[in-house]
Amino acid sequence: MIAASIALTAVVVFVTFIPGHRVIAQDAAVQDAASKRDEGELDQELVKFFEHFRDTTHEESAAELVNQLNVERICEGAVEKADVEIPLLVRKNLPLMAKTQFQHWFELADDRWMRYELVYTKVSPDGTKAEALVRTWDQDYVSTRTFFDLEKGERWQITDWTDLTIGMSSQWMMAAILRDGFSTDQPKDFQHVTSIMVQSITAVAQQDFYQAASTLKELVGYDVPESMRSLRWCFTAACELQSDANYALEAVDKLEAYEPDAPIIELIRCNAYLALEQYDRVIDEGHRYMQRFGPDADAYHSIGLAYHELGKTDKAIECFLAGLDDTPESYDIVESLAIALPDDRKSEFIEYFKTLPDSDDQIEILADALEMGGDIAALDTLLEYAKEVPGGAPNRPYYESLVLQDREQYAEAMDRLIQGRGILDEDDYYREYYDLQIVSVAIDMGEPMKAYETIQDKQQVFESLLDHLDVQRSLGTEGNEHDESTQPKHEPSQYDAWIQSLIEHHTGKFPDDSLTWTVLGRREYYAENYKSAVRHLQKALDLHLKQADESLEQEDDYVLESLLSQLAECHAELNSLEEFFDGYPDKQTLRNIIAYSVDYESEQYQRVLEKYPDSPDDSDVDGGIESLYLAERYEDVLKACQEADEEDEYLYTMYEICSLAYLNRFDDAILRARGFDETQRDLGRAFVYAIKNDRDRFKAAFRRAFLHGYSVDFMKTYIAFPENWDFLDQLEEGLVRPFESYSELRRLVFLTRHPFEVNAVSVHQAANSIGIDLTTVRPEELADQTNEESYLCQFEKGAVVISHQGSEYFLKSGQGPYRGDPKNLFYTELSEGQANTIDQHQAWVSIDVYQWPQAPEIETPSSIPGETLQVLLNLAQALTLGDTTADDSTVGNAIAVVHEDSATYVAPLPDNFFESLKQSPKVDTLTTMFEEN
Repeated sequence: MIAASIALTAVVVFVTFIPGHRVIAQDAAVQDAASKRDEGELDQELVKFFEHFRDTTHEESAAELVNQLNVERICEGAVEKADVEIPLLVRKNLPLMAKTQFQHWFELADDRWMRYELVYTKVSPDGTKAEALVRTWDQDYVSTRTFFDLEKGERWQITDWTDLTIGMSSQWMMAAILRDGFSTDQPKDFQHVTSIMVQSITAVAQQDFYQAASTLKELVGYDVPESMRSLRWCFTAACELQSDANYALEAVDKLEAYEPDAPIIELIRCNAYLALEQYDRVIDEGHRYMQRFGPDADAYHSIGLAYHELGKTDKAIECFLAGLDDTPESYDIVESLAIALPDDRKSEFIEYFKTLPDSDDQIEILADALEMGGDIAALDTLLEYAKEVPGGAPNRPYYESLVLQDREQYAEAMDRLIQGRGILDEDDYYREYYDLQIVSVAIDMGEPMKAYETIQDKQQVFESLLDHLDVQRSLGTEGNEHDESTQPKHEPSQYDAWIQSLIEHHTGKFPDDSLTWTVLGRREYYAENYKSAVRHLQKALDLHLKQADESLEQEDDYVLESLLSQLAECHAELNSLEEFFDGYPDKQTLRNIIAYSVDYESEQYQRVLEKYPDSPDDSDVDGGIESLYLAERYEDVLKACQEADEEDEYLYTMYEICSLAYLNRFDDAILRARGFDETQRDLGRAFVYAIKNDRDRFKAAFRRAFLHGYSVDFMKTYIAFPENWDFLDQLEEGLVRPFESYSELRRLVFLTRHPFEVNAVSVHQAANSIGIDLTTVRPEELADQTNEESYLCQFEKGAVVISHQGSEYFLKSGQGPYRGDPKNLFYTELSEGQANTIDQHQAWVSIDVYQWPQAPEIETPSSIPGETLQVLLNLAQALTLGDTTADDSTVGNAIAVVHEDSATYVAPLPDNFFESLKQSPKVDTLTTMFEEN
């Protein structure tokens, strides 16, 4: 019954939220329905029905909304389509449970129809059944299109609906999940997968896309039932757009394999390429999308943004205007239009802005966007409109100062700022923006000290003036590479004079303020003027120590540590670290700070160590306890641990546990280990059993510690294992850890010299060459396959799935540059040779494993088994060798490889690439190859 409960909950959640999933596409059926619209008038009863339906979406309770559904008929249709034996009691209770859950989830989603368009209705000849196409706009005025099936008893009620994003009706979705949940050969991971899907969809309903994406990643490696795979990749693609556009593209590739006509495909690619700044591809995908489904506001917006980035302003404006014709409530398009319009046409966006819902409340939102975009002309136009709106822009003086500053009317700008700032409450966060603008205007008008006199917080204005003056001076000395808006108003020498005058004035007024000298010292440090930095920082240190002595502070002094650290770095640069150390009285404190502030391999640091090595009598956590432990003074270790600060407990507890064990106080050591958090508890137990020479208990504890990333080598830094433990070298073999995408070879993309098509024939040849015999199945037969079978399935558009020994691999190929330009996927700067190598690729082949046997002892996805990785690498090598163009090459057609999860690449591939990777199949091996290149 647990499985039944999960299945029923999943059914209700999926059916509830799929229609609310945001779409921007139209199905081919939408265009067909639109063409029928003129054939006859809309049925007036259905017009009234959907008017009432819209009204019910605004009610606090969803009870009346659920009453518009014929839940019994929905459940009957789903059970009939499931075609599987479902217990009578479950069938009987399904409608009641569905009603309750429908109401709960509808209220959680809180999707309100702000407006709607009844595109098409068709009533059966007997007047008892009907279908309707409805386009709706939610609170954010994002469009959704849904087909509804209705039946009429005493009144019209909805019996099914089809979300055009998924392309599957709610009854069919319900049936598929019921089929998996109640079949005799229920998928192994069904309960886990449905639970994750419910959590992710709930997060989507609450607009928490980051949480939804994170939750969906918990499905990595698991056997997701065929009925849920399209839904999984659809939700993954949509949610990952918010955080990882490249992973969204990977998910949509898989969605396209399972649902080649899914309307969301072009939408995801269009927006993902926009995030990756591949503007030509945005336009291509956007036009392909528009050609397929017709016009749409968000599609026009994305294409318009791409045109604008490419400098094609006229085309961008055309797209924005077309988008506003479709959805005039779109604030985002109005903002983009305001920025794109040339200065002599700025007034055009106001008419669209006026029609926005609650436009008066959005004046400052748009003003902030225009300020960030540096579009003063559009901002000026908006402010002129705001004058006509009572209370429309409470901080209008601030924005007006930006316009006046741009016109070089500095006195007027300063007056507006002082006037506007004067009416703000003391705790109004906008005061900070006024203060920064006062500083900017004062500098441009040539009177920086006016800002100093105006702003009460002298330390704040001192630091702000220094920063602004330094930036303006640097812009003036870097040449004329910047656009006109960033050019300084004065000569560099003038900024130097103002900086000197400001420093003299402020330090004369606050000569004993340690923070002032700290600011000056750090300023010189970042300018690499280390002698001046030392002078200022030393003065700050002396003042701080004096103030600390007078206040008798006993708490940890982070300011002191920061000053000592920066001084140590400066002295290291000046080769005077040893003299600095000799002159400071608290040798232990300074020695510990130097340890993490300078290069520990440097001669200067080594000379400091010679003068002040770790003392076994010290009780500090970093040095003393470790020294006592290494000297095998275990009783002293325990005493030092008792005297140490509790907040440093994590640093010394392992020494305490091991010391107890070495003193044969094994029970006390185990009790101390239990005090750890879950991630370290088993590590402590493993230490105790190793010291006790208890092999079996050690292995059990280490197996759990290994799950949290600990290794035998790590333990060797604390203890010496018994000499007769000859099993340690093989201990970690076969153990599993949680899956880590950054370090494991889940997916590899090979950039190739020449196109190579992944299809059933090429993959069969590759598999046969490495000794894998695969049967071929059609996509519609996948639901009948088991994990024990080895098979191949070819999808449309260059994608193949392989199932072998419980793992499933997804292979895909493509022509042209990968993702537009794969260099955009990397964080590190490419050398000229690496960039040239990558630019030579003409096509690509990707292979990833998305399902593998999971370890039952952990609840999260487990690491990829070694056998699975070897199959992946063997297949990759066989495929890249399929079009060998270099004599005796072991990498064949491939010239580079990309590991997207870690943004790691190798270009060009060394001849021993596959050999090295098979010996050590992990990202670290790729990193080593990258460094060698």
